[in-house]
Amino acid sequence: MMVGKHQLRNKNCGQHRINFITGFSSLWKFLRNFAVRVLFTKFTAETTQQSLYNNVVQHLKKTMTLILENTKQVEFHTDLYEIIEPFEKEFSELNWLLTNQDYRILDFDQKGGIEKLNFESDRITFSGIELLEIIRNRKIDFIWCVFCGFKNDIPKLKKSELPYADLNSDIWNKPNEFLNEQSEIEIISFDGTSTIFKTKIKEIENKFREKFTDAIELKKTLHNNV
Repeated sequence: MMVGKHQLRNKNCGQHRINFITGFSSLWKFLRNFAVRVLFTKFTAETTQQSLYNNVVQHLKKTMTLILENTKQVEFHTDLYEIIEPFEKEFSELNWLLTNQDYRILDFDQKGGIEKLNFESDRITFSGIELLEIIRNRKIDFIWCVFCGFKNDIPKLKKSELPYADLNSDIWNKPNEFLNEQSEIEIISFDGTSTIFKTKIKEIENKFREKFTDAIELKKTLHNNV
């Protein structure tokens, strides 16, 4: 039986339409899946960033600055060895930067070298073991000072970036911020009247609190403004 040209043409056109629809459907599925993958990747990245941000915020919220003043638990402010004695081992494992120092040597026995201490230096650096040896063997009253402890190398800071205590209103206005954000521990003596203690390490904070039960949280208050 012979098929007419008109019928054959209609059949071919129908087949082309089916092929076109099938191809378009496949393309649509591909584009849809691609869009879903892109959106998912973006969502995952944004979620990860948000999660990291939340973790940082939570960490900052948990950072607490403690102040020790009007207490008989220390002989004077600041006897550095008395302050760090509860976490002596951790102290020795950090590298230390001393700035804004004013101090008195209260003993005159040659029990240990103090050559690195210098009133005129804008910064003095110590290994933890080196500084521990000095403060354990000599009686030194740090009237003004900022001690910053670092896990790794001490950062190279411009003179304008060095942490300081004297006339620094940030100590009181931003009590839970570190004077150097890379510090693991900061110990500040303020005019021989108080010792301010900051740490990012909860274990060390707990050890400090166990010994110095008079230490309280330093909060921003109007009368603390410098």
